[in-house]
Amino acid sequence: MSEAKNPQGKPQATDSPEESFKELWKNKRFCCEHCRQPGNVHFRVSTTRLADWILVCETCWPNFREQAGYRYGGTRKANRRNPKRR
Repeated sequence: MSEAKNPQGKPQATDSPEESFKELWKNKRFCCEHCRQPGNVHFRVSTTRLADWILVCETCWPNFREQAGYRYGGTRKANRRNPKRR
């Protein structure tokens, strides 16, 4: 690469788009869709008030459990792909 196009002389990223996507996904932190706080564990819930499923944190989850038409759709854990080896 010529000096004119890269004046700082920094190496250009050679990662493929697929590798970049995987790296972004690995480092992505999810936030509660109710209070917007990041966390490692979220619950997928739906109620009669909600049009669609949302992910809520452990703090907000009890509020949704009390609502009419509450449905539990699973748990999302941040470390599910990194099992601890012994």
